[in-house]
Amino acid sequence: MFKILKRFLGIYQNYSSNWMEQTLLLEGKKTARRLYQKLEVLKEEAIQEILNRENSTLQNFKEVLKENLYNNTILRMKEKSIIIKIIQKDKFNEEDKEKLISILSKLPTEDLISLLGEDVKNQIKTFIKQKQNGIMESDHYNRWLTDNIYAYLKRLEGEIRILFEPFIEFKNMGVLFGLYKNYIPTNRMYKNSKKIIAKSTLDDMRVNFKKVIENWINKYPHLVQSLLFVQSDIMKFIDEYEAILQPKPTPDYQMFNHHPNFKRNYFEIIDTYEKAHWLGFLFADGWITIEHKKSGNYYRMGLQLSYNDKNVLNRFCESIGINPKYIKNRLTGSDFSTKLYPTTEIRWGDQKLAQDLINLGMKYEYSE
Repeated sequence: MFKILKRFLGIYQNYSSNWMEQTLLLEGKKTARRLYQKLEVLKEEAIQEILNRENSTLQNFKEVLKENLYNNTILRMKEKSIIIKIIQKDKFNEEDKEKLISILSKLPTEDLISLLGEDVKNQIKTFIKQKQNGIMESDHYNRWLTDNIYAYLKRLEGEIRILFEPFIEFKNMGVLFGLYKNYIPTNRMYKNSKKIIAKSTLDDMRVNFKKVIENWINKYPHLVQSLLFVQSDIMKFIDEYEAILQPKPTPDYQMFNHHPNFKRNYFEIIDTYEKAHWLGFLFADGWITIEHKKSGNYYRMGLQLSYNDKNVLNRFCESIGINPKYIKNRLTGSDFSTKLYPTTEIRWGDQKLAQDLINLGMKYEYSE
């Protein structure tokens, strides 16, 4: 839900022209619909989780529901009658559960919590938290991702199953995502249990998987709807993996090794006084240089202040997540004097943050 809202805020903060007003309104409606749909899914899954729990918890659920049911003014009499008949049973079958989920999940969140009581409210909160932290609590990040994809593909039926059959096993699954043959088996090894797949690799996986789906749609147009459903569902696993684990940009990206709290999107949008404050410091006393490398141009950045302002530099580092242990004290000269002055500085390299600063108007130069 946060990811959906963040996307809209990005659009809103970049909105500047009257001609964009209609677009902004449409995006707002689309965002509200997506948030609503996501909340509905969470409510359904939370109720399902409660109904699947042991008898003691379920009995408490029945008692609370029965006690609060008559005070509810939103449910119709027919719906209340269905609920009463179900909760009078000793055990729920699958049809009973589906009926309860269908009726209860339609209630607004506040009314649902009011109906089910504080205990169930806490259970729903716990369930949602567990779902969000599911990967983090896993003993193997990459097995979580590939196990989910494997289980999903195993459930496919009919012609769709025949298409995906050669790629279900882990040794062949990488072909679907444009990965080399042993990539997935290697990353499933225990020694790689906490190794996080880089964002650039996840992006490549999305692109290559879409190409596979597009190719099959062209060959089997009668399966277009089913193929698009599969594409959407598989993408959700990848999106959830990325959203929770926040992988580094590329496999060889070193910045997080030295600065684990680095906020590389800090200057993407200047939406606080603090960001504007530090942007001014960088314009005045910072620099960006470009180094030529075989792999392409590489940006380096720095901020240098008088030694008397070292506390300011420490606050800057804290704000953008740079490790202050890399602050260096130097004696620096000037073009106007032979005298050396005590200064304090920090240097770092990140392509995203450098490009954002350049987009905001900061000048750069080529390194010798």
